[in-house]
Order: sequence, then structure tokens, then C-alpha cells
Amino acid sequence: MLSLMQLNGQSVNNAEFYTTGNIYRYQSCNPQDVDVSQSGTALLWDFSTINTLAGTIHMEIIDPNIAPHSANYPNANIVEKASDGTWVYSLQTASENRLLGFVSSSDNFEMEYSNPQLSMHRPQSLGDSITDTYSHDYSAGGYTFKGSGNTMITADAYGRLILPHAQFDSVLLLKMIQSQTDTMTQWSSVSRSTTTSYLWFAKGSTAPLLRWTKSESDMGTEYSASYLLPETNLGIMDKVIEWNLYPNPTSNMLHFELADLSKDVWRFQLIDLQGRRLMNEVIFSSQDARHSISLAHLPSGTYTCILSNTKGESQSSLIIKD
Repeated sequence: MLSLMQLNGQSVNNAEFYTTGNIYRYQSCNPQDVDVSQSGTALLWDFSTINTLAGTIHMEIIDPNIAPHSANYPNANIVEKASDGTWVYSLQTASENRLLGFVSSSDNFEMEYSNPQLSMHRPQSLGDSITDTYSHDYSAGGYTFKGSGNTMITADAYGRLILPHAQFDSVLLLKMIQSQTDTMTQWSSVSRSTTTSYLWFAKGSTAPLLRWTKSESDMGTEYSASYLLPETNLGIMDKVIEWNLYPNPTSNMLHFELADLSKDVWRFQLIDLQGRRLMNEVIFSSQDARHSISLAHLPSGTYTCILSNTKGESQSSLIIKD
């Protein structure tokens, strides 16, 4: 059961609201160089001299229809394909992401969630605290395991983030704690683990700019950290697209106008409350600032409109009425 406490404060609206085709590239760095002890407002996280480690991490958002194991997760509408051979199957809606399954090709490991795990909630404002429970099943070494746990996501701090390549203002720090208990069904032996993650999001970003993780279990404690590289031009909205959407609510035609007519390929997407992508089309290449789309075939309800180009994306809520 999900519970939410919300206070007024600085916020981000698009945290991990992914779009198929986006590619994210992260640089591994020394977790000891990342201070996660601060909370509050008007903070300065200066990690400009953070030490990098060997290796980068690539993540691509792909369509579940072309992903392996998709038959096991028919409700998944996004898949995160990572360069380390892992596949994360999720159900994404306008307000949250829920983890349905995790597959590691290199370790021949698969975990299925009978009660999907909350992995992100939107929007997030400073002072928000969200908790939820989950359960899962998996096999390892010839043994079967059943597990359950709880997730807590807290919007912990707000301020300016400085990375080796750039400075970001209006950054919200999310703290995520996942506490989990697993039971081996053959012997009823119990193991416990806790994963604490810190994620820094700029006001217009979808992917975290920086992430730090501490994993604690009966086997010991491990740390990791990585930051988003600047060439990841689809992962962060370095330029928020300004557009005017009207009428809203609408019953038939939807019109929108762009403030930026720079030459680029623009894409319009329409997402329903279940996270299903109902429209996904290239609309123009900045030949005309105004464009119209017929929505007469869609039922009444609330939708999310996404307009994107190679520099970023913006989204807006839309109501269709009879």
C-alpha cells in the first residue's frame, strides 16, 4: 500500500519519466568523493573534482516488444537495457514507475515481482515522503527464494550541483531506501538487505544527474556512484521546450505552437494514465510554428503530451472531454 505525505517546496516533475529511444551514458566515479550527509535548502554540492573510475555505463530505453523475456512481463511498457547485461522491465504511468522484473544475462538470474516495486513517483517536491511495499520470487544456485520489502522515497534536499563538466541549479535530491527480506523455501533460512540510494535531479531532467548507492547485506557492504555525461543529449532537458497547447480541455482538435523554430526533428507523443503510448509521431521539422492534431478517436480522460527533439523534451497534461 502506498502512502504519501506532501509539503510545499521546490519540485521536479519528470523524474525517470522515460521515452523509448532515449540513451543515457554514465561515468563511474569514486563514491567516497560524494557527500550525502547534507539535507535542507540552498545547498551547494561541489563535486567538480570528483575522481573518476574506469568504465562507463550505458542505458537505453527500448520497446518491450523487442526485448527478450518480454513474455514474462506483459504489463511492461518500458525496458531499461544496460551495458552490463541487465534488463529492467517496468510499468510507467504519468505519476510513477513500478518494477515488474529484473533480468541479468551475465549472471543467468531473473527476479519477478508479484507485487510490483515502486521505483519512482512523480512529481516530487522538497519534503515529500512516499512509502510502499513489494514482493518478489527468484531462483539462484538451484534454490528458490521468496522475498518482500518496503521502499521509502524522500525529497531530502535542494540546491546547486557542480559536476566536473557542468553546473546545475534548482536540483532536488531524492533519497531512496529499500529494505528487503528473502527466505529460502527449501531451508527457511532468512537473509536481509538494505539499499540506500541518493539521486540528484535538475528541474528539467528525466534521468538523475548523479547517483550514489550503498548496498548492505549479510555478505557485506558495497558502494557505487556515477554521473550523467554531457553527451547524453536525450537524457537531460538542457533546454526546456517552450510551447503553447490549446484548447485544453479539448473534445476534437488539439493545436500547439512553438516558440523555438530552430531546425530540428520534433516528435509528439500522447500517453494515457496507464502509461500506454497512444501516439508517437514526427510532426514537423520547424517549418511551421503551429500544428494541429485530431484526437476525435480517443475517449475522454486525462493524458500526458510530450514534445521532444534532440535537445530535450517537455510535457503537459491534457484533458479530453466528450
